[in-house]
Amino acid sequence: MVPLLMFFLGPQIRAYLPADTPDNWATMAAAVWRYIVRPIAVGGMLVGAAYTLFKMRKSLTVGLRKAFADLWQTSEDQAGLAAALITASFQLGSALGLAVFTGIATSRTSHLLAAHTPPPEALTAGFQRALLVSALCLVAAGAIALRASNTRGEPAATPETQQNLEPSYDPA
Repeated sequence: MVPLLMFFLGPQIRAYLPADTPDNWATMAAAVWRYIVRPIAVGGMLVGAAYTLFKMRKSLTVGLRKAFADLWQTSEDQAGLAAALITASFQLGSALGLAVFTGIATSRTSHLLAAHTPPPEALTAGFQRALLVSALCLVAAGAIALRASNTRGEPAATPETQQNLEPSYDPA
């Protein structure tokens, strides 16, 4: 990809590279990779992952809903299996979250490094963006948890009627 870009873009490629890039072929190829090819590749991977998750949203939702419904209906003898499923789902969610937030931090850091921001500032800004998105996800999860109803199948508590509250007077 890098040689093709360098061949077809030729002299115009200098406009997309830092001004202090030397004119030798190896350094120019490394700069083309770092400032042109890699951001496009990372962006393509993020878009591909988002598109895949979007297309799978219905099956993922159905699968998760069924898994949690089955967990709440387990009996005493299947408690170990339920605990294993909860642990596995926790680990999978943690890995997915870490991957998403690492991608956000990397994307922001790469963008700032391409704009010639000093590396410590770029790294700090990348982690700051990832932690901000993480905090927003936690707020959204908290709001969902507050609004969610009891899914264990227990009947909701019914208020006592007025008749049960009044004392009865038996003429005995």
